[in-house]
Amino acid sequence: MQYNPVIVEQFILCCECGTTITPNPSNKCINCIRNEVDITEGIPKQVTLHYCRNCERYLQPPNVWVSAGLESRELLALCLKKLKGLNKVRLIDAGFIWTEPHSRRIKVKLTIQKEVFVSTILQQIFEVEFVVNYQQCGDCARIMAKNTWQSMVQVRQKVNHKRTFLFLEQIILKHSAHKETINIKEVKDGIDFFYSNRSHAIKMVEFLNAVVPVRTKTSEQLISTDIHNNTSNYKFTYSVEIVPICRDDLICLPLKIARSLGNISPLVICYRVGNSIHIMDPNTLAVSEITTSTYWRNPFTSLSTIKNLVEYYVLDVEPLGPKRGKYVLADIQVARSSDFGKNDTTFFARSHLGAILNPGDTALGYDLASSNFNDYTFDTLNRNSLPDVILIKKSYPQRRKKNKSRKWKLKSLSKEKEEMAPRKQDVDKMEEDYELFLRDLEEDPELRQNINLYKSSNAMDVDTAAEESATEEEENFPEITFRKHNKLHRLTSNMSTTVSSLVSSDVVSQLNQVLSSLVSNNNDLRSSAERQLNEQWITQQPELLLLSLAQLGRAHEEAHGRSFSFVLLRRIAFKQAPNQASKLDDITIWDRLQEQSRQAIKTELLMSLSIERENTVRHKVCDAVSEVAKNSFLKGQKWTELLPALIEASESPSAEHREAALRIFSAVPNLLTDLPINEVKRVFLVNLQDANNAAIRMAALKAAVAFMLETDQQNRSSFAELMPQMLEVLSPLIAQRDEDGLADGIMVFIELGGSLPRIFKQVLPSVMPFAINIVKDKTFEDGTRQTALELLLTLSEASPSMMRKTQEFCAQVIPISLEMMTELDDSEDWYTTDDLEDDDNDENYVIGEHAMDRLARNLGGKAILPITFNYIPSMLGSERWEQRHAALMAISAIGEGCVKIMEAELGKILELILPYLRDPHPRVRYAACNAIGQMSTDFQDSLQRKYHQIVLTNLIPVMDAPEPRVQAHAAAALVNFCEAADKSILEPYLDTIFERLLVLLNSGRTYVQEQAITSIATVADSAEERFVKYYSSIMPLLINVLGNATQKEYRLLRGKAMECASLIALAVGKEIFAPNSEEFIALLAQTQQSVTEPDDPQISYLIASWARVCKVLGESFVPYLSIVMPPLLRSAQLKPDFAIIDPDDDIESKYSAEDGWDFIGVEGQQIGIKTTVLEEKCTAVEMLICYARELGPAFRPYVDKVLEIILPLLKFYFHEGVRNAAAATIPHLINAVKKAPDANQDSILNMWHSIAEKIIEVMNNEADPSFLWHIYVTFYESLEIVGDNSLNATLLEEFTTATESQLQEFYQRLKQREQARQSGDYDVEDEDIINEEEETEESVLGELSKTLHVVLKTHGTSYLPSFDKLLPIVTLFLADANPAARQWALCVLDDIVEFTGPASWNYHTHFLEKMIASLLDIASDVRQAAAYGIGVCAQFGGENYADAVAAALTPLFQVINSEGSRKEENVYATENAISAITKILKFNNSKFDVNAVIPAWLASLPIRYDEEEAALTYTYLLDLLESQHPAILGNNNENIPRIISIFTEVLASAILPESVSTRMASAVKVILNSLPESVKTSLWNSIDPEKRNALQEMNYF
Repeated sequence: MQYNPVIVEQFILCCECGTTITPNPSNKCINCIRNEVDITEGIPKQVTLHYCRNCERYLQPPNVWVSAGLESRELLALCLKKLKGLNKVRLIDAGFIWTEPHSRRIKVKLTIQKEVFVSTILQQIFEVEFVVNYQQCGDCARIMAKNTWQSMVQVRQKVNHKRTFLFLEQIILKHSAHKETINIKEVKDGIDFFYSNRSHAIKMVEFLNAVVPVRTKTSEQLISTDIHNNTSNYKFTYSVEIVPICRDDLICLPLKIARSLGNISPLVICYRVGNSIHIMDPNTLAVSEITTSTYWRNPFTSLSTIKNLVEYYVLDVEPLGPKRGKYVLADIQVARSSDFGKNDTTFFARSHLGAILNPGDTALGYDLASSNFNDYTFDTLNRNSLPDVILIKKSYPQRRKKNKSRKWKLKSLSKEKEEMAPRKQDVDKMEEDYELFLRDLEEDPELRQNINLYKSSNAMDVDTAAEESATEEEENFPEITFRKHNKLHRLTSNMSTTVSSLVSSDVVSQLNQVLSSLVSNNNDLRSSAERQLNEQWITQQPELLLLSLAQLGRAHEEAHGRSFSFVLLRRIAFKQAPNQASKLDDITIWDRLQEQSRQAIKTELLMSLSIERENTVRHKVCDAVSEVAKNSFLKGQKWTELLPALIEASESPSAEHREAALRIFSAVPNLLTDLPINEVKRVFLVNLQDANNAAIRMAALKAAVAFMLETDQQNRSSFAELMPQMLEVLSPLIAQRDEDGLADGIMVFIELGGSLPRIFKQVLPSVMPFAINIVKDKTFEDGTRQTALELLLTLSEASPSMMRKTQEFCAQVIPISLEMMTELDDSEDWYTTDDLEDDDNDENYVIGEHAMDRLARNLGGKAILPITFNYIPSMLGSERWEQRHAALMAISAIGEGCVKIMEAELGKILELILPYLRDPHPRVRYAACNAIGQMSTDFQDSLQRKYHQIVLTNLIPVMDAPEPRVQAHAAAALVNFCEAADKSILEPYLDTIFERLLVLLNSGRTYVQEQAITSIATVADSAEERFVKYYSSIMPLLINVLGNATQKEYRLLRGKAMECASLIALAVGKEIFAPNSEEFIALLAQTQQSVTEPDDPQISYLIASWARVCKVLGESFVPYLSIVMPPLLRSAQLKPDFAIIDPDDDIESKYSAEDGWDFIGVEGQQIGIKTTVLEEKCTAVEMLICYARELGPAFRPYVDKVLEIILPLLKFYFHEGVRNAAAATIPHLINAVKKAPDANQDSILNMWHSIAEKIIEVMNNEADPSFLWHIYVTFYESLEIVGDNSLNATLLEEFTTATESQLQEFYQRLKQREQARQSGDYDVEDEDIINEEEETEESVLGELSKTLHVVLKTHGTSYLPSFDKLLPIVTLFLADANPAARQWALCVLDDIVEFTGPASWNYHTHFLEKMIASLLDIASDVRQAAAYGIGVCAQFGGENYADAVAAALTPLFQVINSEGSRKEENVYATENAISAITKILKFNNSKFDVNAVIPAWLASLPIRYDEEEAALTYTYLLDLLESQHPAILGNNNENIPRIISIFTEVLASAILPESVSTRMASAVKVILNSLPESVKTSLWNSIDPEKRNALQEMNYF
């Protein structure tokens, strides 16, 4: 007997809870393991799916939209891809849990496993909820834009009905073949499909080929060309023609085709059209198929179409036996229905309808017996063998009326109608065609198999109507029925409101027609509608218009109709009212409405807000409500119902109502400003903490930020308590991985941080880790991480001091920025591309570089440099090339912001960088070149002067690198170095440089050749005359390029060759350039004639090259002006495109940044300008300066035209360079007119007055200090050219008013800077920014002072009445604590005294005492201005100033004799004090003893630096010496050695005019010759040897 051991199952107790369990490695029960370990941790339980309702697609990140049905495999795959962390577990099963389709929720049940302990695997089931958020995809967004298509498919059929297109439309809908279209337009004989991508159009053409017999033609139109990457932009058109043969047509086949089809009878009918034509001989049931290619080789038309069908009554049917499918051959006796009661004529017809027709039926057929056909083939047939009748189909004379009782309906494509409104007969015909098509579907089940039918919404009514009319209809009437479903749909309504109509239905109907035409693509129709709207509605009946729009907005059946109505209401209501007395009146159409009408519209808006369920329409309602509220607030008009309604809506159970209220609060935050702040906080707090709806939380966040930006400081401080709750809105978005919502929310905080950075101060400990963790988390999309980094950078820009003081800010942000800079791929494209355009500006490594640059410029070197260089050495030593690349690019990025600190360590930094010019990895060598180039700019002069040897000896060899991009970048770095290098520095390296550049010039890569030419041009410009030795080698090469590289792809190369050749001509001069000048000019002229495209890159190079040639040739260039000026003037007149759009519009789809569009937000609208032409315009205006300056009077013929162009450009606010160049041109034009041979002073004055008026107008309104500097320079330079008394009293008064206004603003900004320095938030690092502002302001004040100087110089006392207006602000500046302000005021007052003389005494009480006191001011600039002022008072003020100038002698001597008076910072104040004493002694000495002062004055000499004051002082000294004034000579000529010492020192310094220096040298010789030889020798030897040599070299002795 065999022994069978009994296996006893073992059990143990759970080590946690004691439950009996089977043994496992963890010794724990399943419940305890689950309590301890959650394997679903890290997998989000709620995720957002983005769904486009227009095209019914879901977003698959990053930017792919995919189609997926509910509960489909595709949707499940998409959902699983959205789950971060799923890769860390094992997915066992996944499936959908049923949810209501309208709930916008998708639930997925997941079963996962994960090993939680050794050999212990836990399985868990859980649910994930996917929230479907609506988002418009890019394709659908483009549908809203006009003219953005790239390809078009034109479908046409040359028939007189639309049945084919109705069928084709249903086929397209069934197969969703239209999903890629951005627009569909219905035209007279077909349909146009528009696409943003050529491949989508090709797919449509292929689809059409598959479903209908067509032929296709293709055409293309060149739109633009990018010469940088040799790519072109085309628009493609595919013309698709459908064969003109339709179902049930009678056809007479050409005999050749009939024979090729098996000798089928020529007379056939078309019983079906697919991708070929299916025909049947009704006499034999023989069928055949005509392929598309066969047809188009021998095209033919129908003999007759269904519109010629005749109705017959069936008398008898005799089947003959043969069958084909549903068709049975039969002999049928018929009579024309129209003959009943008239004659007894009958016909016998053999037909295929034997199984369909019965005696008593009616049928439709072609009457051949009584028809005439204009067809050659038909005429050749034997008429005796032809039937009298060919029957086509059964008919139903008792058919019910169309559309009255059908239980089904069809969908249609969303099409634009034809531009012109159809005629009534055309409408009737289209309706008839549609009815025939519907009947075909009812009669032919085979036909309707290919299309989708939908149950009609009035099906219940249809059933009742059908029963009532059953007695009137045939029993076998063909109709389509639906199977009943088990589930019934219940209609619910939350709200039912009856509102009486504001206007009659007829008026609304008329307006509705106008609105329909307004959105048409037909320009004529749209223009007509616009005229009708403006002339008949807005001008004549605006009140009725707005009331009708409000009613349409609430009651229109279509969502787009309601939406458009609200858009128009908003735009029209707040336009300037027509027929105003003055354009300055700020009266809108809304203001002119009766109060009753305004109230009615407001009521309609609130009603629409309450009942509207479409999101897009509700947003337009919110916009309209916001606009009305905003303007009511501004005009003091009351809307008392609005705020209570919005507060109630914000607390409503309906999410839609809460979202609408918050949206309006966001647009009009001042609605809340009168509420108690605690109530406002309560409203926002509830919505910010809404647990169920992320959209509500986001809307509340946006509204809260808008309120904070709008309210006052007190409320803002209280409201800031909600900042933690506002930040908490973003936390769930991180958990749900809702990256779109997260980025949107961060952008809201970026807006707040840019305006109110201090509001973040208390929450920075939360904000920083929040943003930094997102940036660090590489599972987030790049855009999300970049947005989080942008928040931190914005705060650093808006409040540098706060962020500098924030602990660990730099220590945390700098490492993550450096880490971002390492996130780049070593793509093969980088090495092989011929396009160097920066298409990766949104890549992480570029964002990281920009971050380092911004941090350095915002926070300064002290904060950034130490931390950065903690990382850079280790990164440079890394084995990863990305680390080395990032370190070098970081040095490039921070240089500008850390220049002061880095300059001291420049040598050490270069020692770090230069070895990497020989790095094994090309991208690292590229980065090293970039660092050298950027530092050559940031540390210009210092780097070139001190380190040229080590830089150039390392950089030049890199141009031999095997990689073209590295070669080109090394040459580019050389450009940066040479731009700031002295020619003496470059000279030793020129041979080596040009040797390398000539090699690059022969490169196979166009971009390398272009860079080589640019580098040659820069080196030549810097080397100047030292370039002459290379001229003969390089100039012929450049001319060869211009002569031979004529292909389109070389246009940029030719432009750079022009630039280089013209710069070389400037460097070597006219004489060297002369042999090549005519050939070069001929090539320029030839190129100019060849330029035909507005975006040709040669244009700007041509403009600049012509100007350089003009500068070289001088007056010899005048004959070429007739060639140069016409295109130059055209370029100067270029106008950029503008656009004004709503913020809700999709800018990118219509106004791409790649096309040169830049946008700014202004009062709720986006104002855009297309900037692509601005650089060309700027270059052209700058060249006008060159021609006017170089050619002078020869330019006179063009002055009037140029003035006409440039004066308006003083207000061209879209490009700073254009304005600056326009301003700089004016003085040269005036000079050209004045120096012209036919110059007339009266005409010059007239011209100047018109110019001055424009300049003063700009001066009065200008807010940009940098341009204000230019405008004042232009004014005084022009005034100096025109001459004395050239401004009339009106212009003087206007100039003074403008200047006073600017001075007031200067003073306000001065006080603001003082307050900033004294505030508690002031940081020492902020001083650099304030100092920069002050330097700009002081430079403008300097030019303003000089302008007043010239005005006073040219108009003298006649300007004093106008100056009285400036006196208060001048005295305000004079009394200010700011030294620059005091100095400026003193300079102005100095000019008053100098140019108005004794008349200035009228103002002495305002300044004289302060001027004397300022002689001892702590600021040397103030002392200098005061000393100069005392001098002009003495020289020009007259006797009235005698006491004052005498009293000023003591402080003047104190200035001279003070300690350190001869130091560099004080010497000009000292020398002006000496000069002032000179003037007092010479011109106004009546109140003191001159002889007592002269010795002290002589002891104060010499003046060695101030050239302006030296001449007068030394002339006076020579006068005294020649008159042998005893106070000068001293007792026994004891002062002679002192005088000789002064004279020799001054002569050696060479600061005197020639006449004075010659007189002084003669005086020295006379004195020396009068002395004994020993004394003379002793005096000569006492002079410093260097000065003796200088005097001898000057031939004085």
